[in-house]
Amino acid sequence: KLIPSRSTVQVKTHAQMIMRRVDAGEDVFADLRAYENATMIRPPYPPLSKETIKMYQKLTSVDQGAVQILLMLHKNKFS
Repeated sequence: KLIPSRSTVQVKTHAQMIMRRVDAGEDVFADLRAYENATMIRPPYPPLSKETIKMYQKLTSVDQGAVQILLMLHKNKFS
């Protein structure tokens, strides 16, 4: 399939239209922020099961540290 593209003139014209809206005081990013806020709502994480806790306790300290880092990164991604 052919990927649709825009000419340089089309890109420049669109950018000029957006800049006119910005100059007029319009918040051109309002819709994007509203979408991002709506998609950031996540259900709470379920509590860890006893089996999960036992598996974690059997890991080496290095593996436990890796799990903690991964959990921290995962939580930061959705906060």
